Amino acid sequence: MDKRHEFELLRALDRLYIDGAVCISWAEIYLWFNAERLAKGAYREIFDQWKELVVKCYGHSKAPELEVLTESSMLRLRRGPLAGTKEKEVALEDWTQ
Repeated sequence: MDKRHEFELLRALDRLYIDGAVCISWAEIYLWFNAERLAKGAYREIFDQWKELVVKCYGHSKAPELEVLTESSMLRLRRGPLAGTKEKEVALEDWTQ
């Protein structure tokens, strides 16, 4: 992965950290890794970059687990709650009652 693509991956992981989820098109991921088919190494690099970003840059002791949802046109990543926060998932419908 060249530097400009690494920067784009890190930007996507920042969005994941801030928003809790991010969508990345498959075309973009294939371009980043210069591949027609992704091997385990590509997913490992995404995961390793995620752990490094959360621990080194944002100061958490451990990176939250990532959940992967695959669609035909994109990869969606969603993170678990950040350590030390009171984040929780609540159905929007609960707020309407």
